[in-house]
Amino acid sequence: MRPLSVAYAILQPQLDTEPADRLRAWIDGLVRKIDHTFDGDVDRNNHRVLADSVLAVWGAQTGDRQMMEKGLARFDAILDETRADGTLALEARRGARALGYKRQTLSSLTVMAETARGHGWDFYAHTSPQGRSYATLLGALLNGIASPILVAVYSAENHIPGPEKDFRQLELGFLDTRGHGRHYMAWAEAAVLSGQGLAFDRLNGLFSRQVVARRPLIDEFIGGNSTCFWGQP
Repeated sequence: MRPLSVAYAILQPQLDTEPADRLRAWIDGLVRKIDHTFDGDVDRNNHRVLADSVLAVWGAQTGDRQMMEKGLARFDAILDETRADGTLALEARRGARALGYKRQTLSSLTVMAETARGHGWDFYAHTSPQGRSYATLLGALLNGIASPILVAVYSAENHIPGPEKDFRQLELGFLDTRGHGRHYMAWAEAAVLSGQGLAFDRLNGLFSRQVVARRPLIDEFIGGNSTCFWGQP
């Protein structure tokens, strides 16, 4: 739904009123189907964050402020659930995929932050009452990549770990290009450009060393070609 919403935003100014309205009604119906309570933990994990990021984008695009704010509210909910070390209970326990799910959450939070930025709100700098921020979550991801032993504290739970059953063998495939030229780190184009502080400087370092050479960074989870949207030389 996210790339579909972005594609509509790009095409809509060139469309006649009738097809534009028809497309908008069709997409709107699809978006509203994900606006419901998911079963169990899914309503608090990366799936919920992904769905709410779609609500935020579509609400902002169509002028539905209630939908947009409902989606953006998930950003604060995630910060409230973030541990002091920057981990999230439902993602950190996922064995070898723990960092992959953390990255997935950050991708959706980046979409929310960029949506908010379009309305003059700096979610990258926003801090919860407990002192948690986007940078807290980002720092934990970068710490885990640099020192996998830090991830094992929680990943040893091995909850639905995926094909790799050894929680010590972290899956870091998100740093490489995947099928059809897509890249799971495409969200970093926006974060590096928009965020400030040590965590973002560290992300920029990782980006420069291991990601930038793989441009253009395209991923449906960020809405399409993020290098086109945010990339700087």
